[in-house]
Amino acid sequence: MKSKRVGQIEFLRFIFCVAVIIFHCSQKIFESLRGPAFTFGWAPRGYIGVEFFFLLSGYFMAASIYKMISPENTVSKGTNYFRFLWKKYISVFPYHMVAFAFVLVVDCIIEAGVSLTKLLNVIPGFFLIQRSGISFYNLNGVEWYISAMLIAMAFILPVAVKFKDVYFKVLAPLSALLIYGWLVHEFGTISGTTEWTPVGYRCFWRAIAGLNLGAFVFWAVSQMKKIDFTKKEVTFARVSSVVLWVISVVYAFVYTDKQYEVINVFVMTIALMLTMTFASTDGNFMQSKFVMFLGKFSLPLYLNQIAAIKIVKACFGSVPQAAAVALVLVIDVVFSLICQYAGDALMRAFLKSKLNKAVMGIK
Repeated sequence: MKSKRVGQIEFLRFIFCVAVIIFHCSQKIFESLRGPAFTFGWAPRGYIGVEFFFLLSGYFMAASIYKMISPENTVSKGTNYFRFLWKKYISVFPYHMVAFAFVLVVDCIIEAGVSLTKLLNVIPGFFLIQRSGISFYNLNGVEWYISAMLIAMAFILPVAVKFKDVYFKVLAPLSALLIYGWLVHEFGTISGTTEWTPVGYRCFWRAIAGLNLGAFVFWAVSQMKKIDFTKKEVTFARVSSVVLWVISVVYAFVYTDKQYEVINVFVMTIALMLTMTFASTDGNFMQSKFVMFLGKFSLPLYLNQIAAIKIVKACFGSVPQAAAVALVLVIDVVFSLICQYAGDALMRAFLKSKLNKAVMGIK
């Protein structure tokens, strides 16, 4: 089964990215300046957008796993693993490099200077290995998600290929359920990015759970696509997916008890399953170039938010809340447009490099 870009999903990438940014405005500007008792009514659960990103990454990871276990694939397992992780790494790294440079410059200006110690301390973050536990200074804090995802994928791949159907049908959904259960029981929430446990960062296990759930969705979609649904059933499924996505998005923008985060993740799981099975990919607005651009643009927008937040907090911290959020979004968009253009250029250079050709077996 081929995994195509679906306009509804690309649009949701953008919406959930904006939700995460607004949440961070509250956390890193208003609460930081006015104290933890301060409450900001916009996107108080916006961080749930990261769960959407994990689900989606797990879905597309599963598409690659299916290719690995295909009888036509004669490449060794180790080579397959390494090539997948390399491809995933360089799909992010060029944009990360540009965003990292932006936030480093902004940080040095605001903190009035740069030192050898600071440059040494940001090295783990630069190579996206900070969620291994090797982290000296969390410069671009939102990149924890990418670091945790890459490390989690490196663990999941050999397990998925080894156990195949058992992984997709049993191990993936069961492990997601048990990990989410552990997080809720132990910490009262599935969120959290900096807390260290005896088995590593909590966010690493958060990534494992989300990726496994996304992989299960891919298997479920592959089975559902074999069924001949009636037009009424297709219509009902499409309407249901829209309703479930609305519930998930509203949850991100409305204050509710944290214990319901995990319920919302399961709502997103069902919605993703329905969307990827029944979404129309005909030439409608949701399949337009503009919507596809928004989906692609969500990555640099996500990566550049900290630079924008640092600038607004340092220079415009006393302005009204709505103005501060608007400024963050405007500055973020400006940085992200540059990041998109420069990242695309770096990406083309990476893909043409001798190192990439050697790793991917391109002659």
